[in-house]
Amino acid sequence: MKLRVLVRQSDRPGLWVAVCLERYIAAQGETERDALGNLALTLSAEIMRGLEDGKTENPLAGIPPAPTEYWDDFDRGDTCRKRCPKGIQSKVPGFPTLQKRILERREAA
Repeated sequence: MKLRVLVRQSDRPGLWVAVCLERYIAAQGETERDALGNLALTLSAEIMRGLEDGKTENPLAGIPPAPTEYWDDFDRGDTCRKRCPKGIQSKVPGFPTLQKRILERREAA
C-alpha cells in the first residue's frame, strides 16, 4: 500500500499538520517531523484497528479521502525529505509506503 501525505504549516503559528490524502487521517506537531511521527502513530493505530475488525485486505477501508484543498496543496508542494521516527512502521504489519510532499507557505484564500 502506498499513501500520499501532505505536510504543511497550520493556520496556527508554530504548528505543522500532516494529512494522508487517500484516507483522511491527520496529525499535528510543533515541527514537520513531529507531525509526520504523530501521523505514523495514528496510521498505525487505524491499521491495527482495521486488522482487528477483520479488514485484512485493506485495514483502512471505510475511511474517506481528504478534502480537495489538501490534494491541491499536495500538487503544489515539494518533495519532503523528513522521515518518520524509526521503529513506528516496523511494528505494524503492512504499514504503507508514504510519498510525502511539503508546503512551506500557503497562499491566503
